[in-house]
Parts: sequence; structure tokens; C-alpha cells
Amino acid sequence: MFNVLSQTKARSYAECPRRYKLWYINRLRPVAVRSSLFFGKAIDCALNELLILKDLDKAKTQFLNQWSTVSVNGTDHPAPTSLNIIYSASDYDFDLLDKGDIELLKEEYGLSDAVVAIKQAMSDKEAVGFEELPEHKKKLCNHIVWFCLYRKGLVMIRDYNLKIMPKFTKVLAVQEQIASENEEGDKITGYLDLVVELENGDRYLLDNKTSTLPYATDAVMRNQQLILYYAMTREKYNLKGVGFVVMLKRLDKDKKKVCSVCGFDGSGARHKTCSNEIEGKRCGGEWIETINPTCDITMMLDKVSQQAEELVMEAFDEINFKIKHKLFAANFEACKKPGIVCDFFEYCHKGRVDQLSALPLDKPEKT
Repeated sequence: MFNVLSQTKARSYAECPRRYKLWYINRLRPVAVRSSLFFGKAIDCALNELLILKDLDKAKTQFLNQWSTVSVNGTDHPAPTSLNIIYSASDYDFDLLDKGDIELLKEEYGLSDAVVAIKQAMSDKEAVGFEELPEHKKKLCNHIVWFCLYRKGLVMIRDYNLKIMPKFTKVLAVQEQIASENEEGDKITGYLDLVVELENGDRYLLDNKTSTLPYATDAVMRNQQLILYYAMTREKYNLKGVGFVVMLKRLDKDKKKVCSVCGFDGSGARHKTCSNEIEGKRCGGEWIETINPTCDITMMLDKVSQQAEELVMEAFDEINFKIKHKLFAANFEACKKPGIVCDFFEYCHKGRVDQLSALPLDKPEKT
């Protein structure tokens, strides 16, 4: 009996075999999904458009289309107000909301003072927890953060076009499906994010990533997916190596604060009104605050050794063997990690099923 294994499935099994079984065999799914999954997918689709068409406006439109509707367990939901999206605290940044966003929220939710209401809603969420909020406030909080991520996404796409696209002299592949088969008929499948030729003529297999934190300096050489896909396509594209393009979601806002009366630049000052002294008197004018957000984008490149290729292929063979022999032991180290709780934690440890739904067993699996 042969097995078809994708990188996504292999990573899931490596993290926790029991989780793999619950997800891919029992077909259990969480009813709510982390925002990073949907946001990352929307950014990927936008960058694919940019890489293929070289059209920034179309890339931004694609991002909005993907970020406006999310699919959870086969059902589409309007993303701005969906309660099926779990946002992290770092997704929220009030400074990124523009006047149009605030005005729309004011009209949509009947807010008399939208700025105060927005800040109060997010403060309440932090104080008591999202689950303790009434439904209307849950929707308001999610809509607020949806706008924040929308603004972040537009900056990321713009700066990718400014900072990264000029480094590519050729784009050789975007989302190309690949597959490899061993002697026993087992298959490994996947999709290349992109293959490019750089200014010096070297060709690299790259993966676009959005992240809250910077990647470790050795992240590329430790990534099984990149190494695996490199081994599968090295000769076809004459690859020099692999790499990440990492876009940080925490933007550099470059905040400016200028007095509306005297024009004094008070950026960085903590005074609530203008502290500039004119003829021995404090100005006291109101500040006009502006931001010019930019995204920190890093392209990390590395070479792949033959030893690394062999190590990754051995790991895949071992995972294939264990799946075929139905070895699905739990990995307790994967139940809780800093900032992340497994989707099946409540199910495995407490028997709770209210946070899960079951997909039909005959529905084709997407990986």
C-alpha cells in the first residue's frame, strides 16, 4: 500500500502524530481558526499576482478580495465580522486605522465617539478575554483588528514591490505543483512558492513569510520544506540555494507630531500640547500626528548540503513508515507552546467537542 504525503501533512505528523490522526483521518477541525492562516494566505495570493503580472494595483485588489471572505471547514464567512477568526494581541494597532475605517466602524456599530469606543472595546477584550464579551462587542473587536491587518497588508505588498521585486531579474516559477515518488510507490507532493533568478544570475527557491518576530539566522538551513523542495527541483532549475523573504507584521510607523499653531516638531515628546516656547510663553497648540508606516522585509539565503538533503529524505521516509503502520502516539510537548495552544488541547485533555466540527470522510482533502 502506497502513501501520498505532502509537506503540510509531514509537518503535522512531526509535530504530533495524534494531531495528524485527528485532523487527516478522523477529519476533525476547529470551528475557529487563527488569523495568521487567513492573513498569510491573502498576502501570498497578492504576491503571486504581483510576481506574475508585475501590477501593484491588481495585487492590492487581490489581497482585499482574499481578506474579505474566509472559508472555515468549507463554509464561507465575511471576514470583517466573522467570529470564526482568532486574532492575536499583536494584530491590533490603533495607529494604523485611517479616518475612513473609523467612520465606517462608527456607522456600522452606532458609535457616538468612535475613537473612544474602539479603544474601550479593545481594552475590555484584553481585560476580560474575548469569550467573555457580548456578541456585538466581539464583532466590533474583530472588525477593528481586521482593518488593522488590512492596513498592514497593503504596506507589506507595497514595500515588497519596492524592496524585493527589483532584486529579481527573472521569475521562473510561482506556485508550481511538484511531486516525487520512491521505489515503494509513496509520493511526496507540494507547491513551490517561487523560483527566481537574482541580479548576480544565481537561482533560488524562495518562500514568502509573514511573521510577528524576526527569523533566527539559521532558519533557512533548518527548514525541511525548503530543503525537500530543493532536492526535488535542484536540477530542473539549476538552483544555487534556498531562502525566505520575511515580512514583519509589526510595522515601523515613523510617527511625526507637529504643532497645529506654530509648526513646532514635537515628535517623541510626551507633552499633550505643544511645549515650544514663544517669547517666554508655552505655545500649547494641539498636535497634528501623522505616521508613515513601512515594513521590515528581509531576504535570507542559504545553500543546501548533500547531508541536509539526505537527512530530510530520511525523515520523510520515517514519517511515511509510521503513518502506514498507524503509529499515532501523542506528543505532549506540542500541546502548549509559548503563545500557541493546540487546536485539539481541550478535546484530548478534557474530552470537549464543542470547539470542533467533523468534515465528511468522503470530502477531498486539501493540503
